[in-house]
Amino acid sequence: MRRKSILFVASVVVLSLLAPALSFAQSWTTRTPMPTARWGLTIGVVGSKIYAIGGSNDSGSYLAAVEEYDTETGRWTIKASMPTGRWGLAVATVSGKIYAIGGLGNCGGYCATVEEYDPATDQWTTKTPMPTGRWGLVVGVVNNKIYVVGGSNGSGSHLTAAEEYDPATDRWMRKASMPTGRYYLAAGVVGGKIYAIGGTIGSSSRFTTVEEYDPAADRWTTKAPMPAGRCCLAAGAVEGKVYAIGGAGGGTSPLHHSRRVWP
Repeated sequence: MRRKSILFVASVVVLSLLAPALSFAQSWTTRTPMPTARWGLTIGVVGSKIYAIGGSNDSGSYLAAVEEYDTETGRWTIKASMPTGRWGLAVATVSGKIYAIGGLGNCGGYCATVEEYDPATDQWTTKTPMPTGRWGLVVGVVNNKIYVVGGSNGSGSHLTAAEEYDPATDRWMRKASMPTGRYYLAAGVVGGKIYAIGGTIGSSSRFTTVEEYDPAADRWTTKAPMPAGRCCLAAGAVEGKVYAIGGAGGGTSPLHHSRRVWP
């Protein structure tokens, strides 16, 4: 995949987690640069601190770097490295701990790796791996359980697999498969339901697809499609609505569209 597409991964993850804050901003301010330049990273947020995790650089290395940004002081701090360097992973925060899931990296290829980071102790712990290794996936958290959706594991595989992780028991459970296999999609959580939005299966395919997952019923429902097909987009939930932002439309051109709303 060309680097232009890869660069969108960081935007997807960052905007998915920070969309609620960005929606109320009146202006942009340049802050202290991150110590390690990279793309394909992801972030976790705990309290007023942002953790930049993994990614890659111009040499194609799988990075394990973890750096903490304190939004109150504007300072970066280098933290304990993630055990498995990777990019294209997903991150979820539950009970003050960050879970780094999947990706492509130093795991022999498409990672099933799950590693837990505790900001209070600056320590990583390896957890039970995901049943299905993948990258370009998305996650949603409902009732302190993490739901992993979509992604790819190479060889033209565009995954429908949905899997539930319970951090309290360190156990995985397979759930009802997503109707439409895809990667580089986005997700938002509203009212205990997860909305899987857009995505691609490669080439110039750009999905308008929106599918809702109800963990309580373990059931998927097809919802009204987006007006414009796109992948590598971002999504965030604000006041009971999911906003789909940006992404790549037909071909590789980035889009500026926003404020597409579900449910």
